[in-house]
Amino acid sequence: MMLTLIAAIDQKHTLGADNDLIWNLPDDMKHFVRSTKGHAVIMGRKTFESINSKPLPKRHNVVITRQEGYSSEYESVSIVNSLEEALDLVKEDDQPFCVGGAQIYKLALPFARRLEITHIHHSFEGGDAYFPEINEGEWKVVKEEYHPKDENHAQDFTITRYERR
Repeated sequence: MMLTLIAAIDQKHTLGADNDLIWNLPDDMKHFVRSTKGHAVIMGRKTFESINSKPLPKRHNVVITRQEGYSSEYESVSIVNSLEEALDLVKEDDQPFCVGGAQIYKLALPFARRLEITHIHHSFEGGDAYFPEINEGEWKVVKEEYHPKDENHAQDFTITRYERR
């Protein structure tokens, strides 16, 4: 199993604010969908609620929460109480993805073998959730794809794949 953390972050490692993204990068969203479709996606409860508590389609959604009795009406959503439970549940998937938020990324980072990080070449104000520091000694860049800003993208960004050394 190759656990992959997938995220978009600005130059300060900001993930978002008030449980939402603070940018709109359609090509990054397409990359996210293309990468995760057909795989398990592990997320925290707040992240799940930020997508209106609806599962991401064509993916097994695994939601981690400490809330007793938390449930979902959807068949494609599994509710667990720890990262370890989530990893055990998705062990048959060759490449499950951790999709946030900040607390879940921090817990999952030691288990990850790959990072798919969209580095936004901009610093946003007002962020309140951050991706953990990426230790260059532990990770090597294996692929980079630069996207210049254009009429659909207000910021330049680079989609970077890291693999654990």
